[in-house]
Amino acid sequence: MTESQRSDDSEIWEDIFPFKPYPNQREGINQSIDTVRDGGVFLLEGPCGTGKTLIALTAGISLVKDPETKYDRVLVITSKKQQLSAFESDLRTINRKTDNNIPGLTLVGKADLCPYVQAGEIEKEDIYHRCIELRDNTRSLMAKAARQNNSREANAAFGLFSYAQREPSVEDTLTFDGAKAGVQPSIPTVAGKEYCPFYAKHITNSVKDSFPLSIFDVTTGEETLKTAARAGTCPHVEMRRLHDEGMALFGNYQHAFNPKTVAGFTGGIIDDTTLLICDEAHELVHQVRDQLSYSVNYSTFSKAADDITLVQRWITGKGHPRKCQLADAVIGNTGLTGPDLLTASKFVERIQDEFHKSTIQGLRDELGTNWKDKCRRKNRDELSIALQNPQNPGPDSIRKWVEDNDYEDIWEKTLLAARAVSVARDVISREVDEKSPDGSFAISDVYELLNRWWTGGDSEYFREIKLIPRKGTRSTADSTRPWRTGYYAQVQINNAIPQNEIAATLDTFGGAILMSATLSPLDIYEEVTGVKKLREGTQPTSSLVTKAIASANIPEGDEDTVHIPDIGSVGGGGGSTQSPSTDRQRNVGKVAFDLGFPQENRASFAVDAQKFTYSNRWPPDEHPELRTTYGKTITSVVNTTPGNVIVFMPSYLEAMWASRMLDGNPNVTKPVLTDTSSSDAATEELKQAFFDGEPKVLATSLRGTLTEGVDFDGDKLNAAVVCGVPITNTSTNLSQAIQSAYDERFDNNGFDFAFTVPAVRKTRQALGRVIRGVEDVGVRVLIDERYANSRTFTSVREHFPEHATDEFRPISPPELGRELQHFWSQH
Repeated sequence: MTESQRSDDSEIWEDIFPFKPYPNQREGINQSIDTVRDGGVFLLEGPCGTGKTLIALTAGISLVKDPETKYDRVLVITSKKQQLSAFESDLRTINRKTDNNIPGLTLVGKADLCPYVQAGEIEKEDIYHRCIELRDNTRSLMAKAARQNNSREANAAFGLFSYAQREPSVEDTLTFDGAKAGVQPSIPTVAGKEYCPFYAKHITNSVKDSFPLSIFDVTTGEETLKTAARAGTCPHVEMRRLHDEGMALFGNYQHAFNPKTVAGFTGGIIDDTTLLICDEAHELVHQVRDQLSYSVNYSTFSKAADDITLVQRWITGKGHPRKCQLADAVIGNTGLTGPDLLTASKFVERIQDEFHKSTIQGLRDELGTNWKDKCRRKNRDELSIALQNPQNPGPDSIRKWVEDNDYEDIWEKTLLAARAVSVARDVISREVDEKSPDGSFAISDVYELLNRWWTGGDSEYFREIKLIPRKGTRSTADSTRPWRTGYYAQVQINNAIPQNEIAATLDTFGGAILMSATLSPLDIYEEVTGVKKLREGTQPTSSLVTKAIASANIPEGDEDTVHIPDIGSVGGGGGSTQSPSTDRQRNVGKVAFDLGFPQENRASFAVDAQKFTYSNRWPPDEHPELRTTYGKTITSVVNTTPGNVIVFMPSYLEAMWASRMLDGNPNVTKPVLTDTSSSDAATEELKQAFFDGEPKVLATSLRGTLTEGVDFDGDKLNAAVVCGVPITNTSTNLSQAIQSAYDERFDNNGFDFAFTVPAVRKTRQALGRVIRGVEDVGVRVLIDERYANSRTFTSVREHFPEHATDEFRPISPPELGRELQHFWSQH
């Protein structure tokens, strides 16, 4: 980049940045722009207080506003709802303090945008089915009224909305969170049918091509909800209508990495005109692994076979004439015949039979010959029946069966048939049955599973049958599914290593900024996320997401339009690494800022205590010496700290132990609070109790919601204690498969790359809850020899950034109390 370009960039972003930038912020913005301007990927690590959200947003918006770049928008994704608020707030600040008016929009789900959910008329978990039902009823009533009155459906829609209106008053108006929607408080009915007046108003607006919301009116989900509801129209439809007009879009990882979400919503904006910003990007691998994994219930296969048989009957003229006509049109475009569909139906049944055999054999192997009796026991654990060797992944039992019987061509044709039948059922549901598909067609789920099963590599995906305990037991056995006395069966394909999928998906965007407080070690991060492949030009050319972009995308509000996607795009994902190509290389930039606050305001210690592993610590009464050491060390921090202390334990069960230990110690005078796995509301209530009043202790899990993305600023927190290294359970089939995949891909560094490094990032996230501002004072204590001693085989010290390694001073347990007293005496 030339100096004149850099100067021009600075002029653009300085007009956007709402404050006088700190040196780190200036460096972060300039480096981001330099890297991403021409399609690069920028890795940004910075602790709390760096201003990462403002750095990334400023860089992104400046590139969108620059007429010399290709960018039309910024898409920000995060795994934390509270981080959405941070980006919304920063955009609001930019627009308020500068001359800019940057249009932004937050992408949220139906439940958050439905006035009836917010008012308590519809349960949150019922929203998808209820929404479809009310929408279909609205269209049905419109059509009926139009026929009876010989008028347009738009007039009928206006009538339905008007019928639901009431004089605005508190008593008889739908009201939620201070917003009045101007319709009756209960869901209106006509001729015994409930319908949605907000959807009726949307139809009226569509006909007039006049909509009440502008992209400049709303940003947050709450603003979209209230503004649209007051205008009488559907907030969720308005969000979908406006989303491609936003210069800054805020969403979650599903919007970029979930194939179904991309196909149904965001696929139209995922291209090289969009700059992607991944917040909390230390979770990128975990988040994408979840999005790519898929499961279906065992019974779904027989229902899917029925779906194929039904469509086969339609294409042979047996059934409703219009259904037969549409089915023939869809299937005819594929080259499939009636016999092909019958073969596919029988093949799906045969696959189910193979899963049945595997389930029975797995239960015998796991529970013994009396497995049927054990299925009825009260205390049943979830069971995993591996369909391939997790420690040495090769073809799974289903693939072996296919290959042994030369069924490969049948599988491929069955995939095509499943996709075509899924499309046919959707089209017919809309066109003939006048119902919006609600995702309940079994064939759609089976297609998704079988597609990933066939295209995913043996080590890249792990296949298993999950047996999930029922709430109760059945006294009589089902002869076809004898495990049903105590279990539900799910067939599951788990992504083990999403490196290629991430690389191929990132490659669809114009550029990307990946940011977090805990990306380091950056070289390992580049490896596991596939960023290194982008740098080398070896990224795969396709992924499940790239296939989803090309598939059907029916706008909400246009469900009645017959839309037949390209069924030829069957198959997806599994893109293999390409030979290096300079044409496909992406520039990769990176920066890692240290904690820029005064070092004299904090004390950081790594206590050299015996490692706190599950085998070492459980059950507690069998390891008294270990428990005594950890109990005394935690107590030293609690008693020497003048303010609030948070204690992070490996699990909620261990947090309970810490709480009881402190509660039972007469020398501990601070009230002790215990976090548990609970609702968001309960967690928020616990946080407020921790902040209010006298200093307290809060014990929680390192894997809980208080570990990341929570602000304990000012005097809300004065000490953080981390006990043990939060490595996930590595004994499960899936964990072993993940390690095997990582070993194969990363030169036998599987355990470190897949488990140790993410655990250290989790620890660093926990430590980041304390010292979050220039004037904050506090202590950070790690208790476990693996943090303190770099000479042991299991040491994790090397996975911390150099500035953190230098700062965390190794210390023995007896010395800690004295050092803490000295620190606090100086403050």
